[in-house]
Amino acid sequence: MPGWRAPSPRKNPASARRGVAEATDTSSGSFVSFRIYEQVKCITAPGENALWFMYEPVLMSKKSFDKLDKKQQDVLLKAGKKAQDYFAKEAKGLDDEMVKIFKEHKVDVITLTPAEYDAWINVAKQSSYAEFAKEVPDGKQLIDDALSVK
Repeated sequence: MPGWRAPSPRKNPASARRGVAEATDTSSGSFVSFRIYEQVKCITAPGENALWFMYEPVLMSKKSFDKLDKKQQDVLLKAGKKAQDYFAKEAKGLDDEMVKIFKEHKVDVITLTPAEYDAWINVAKQSSYAEFAKEVPDGKQLIDDALSVK
């Protein structure tokens, strides 16, 4: 059975009930709003040793950014930093709320140890990372760049 690779509106408990998908990743807030806890027995908690993170940037082309004057660039960068700090704080709250709600619904919430995380990464390097690097132009560099984010 495949993982859940549908756009968010199609990620819902009915897909799991119908056997369309057996796994997914999405934001902590979406895990709660989609009531995924009704369909699963366990979940890996977000946090220090999580296997994924949500990267939801606001993007602007370099060409457009370079057309702004210095004052506009500075204001945009300052606003971006403020938004980033706010989201980082709010995301932690959503993560904590997800863990609380899943536990309330008797879902086994697993927090990976550093050793467990490393074991999963080693499996990924031998399987999905290797496949991605082989099939996607500059795939290895993209993986390396993603993994370098702290």
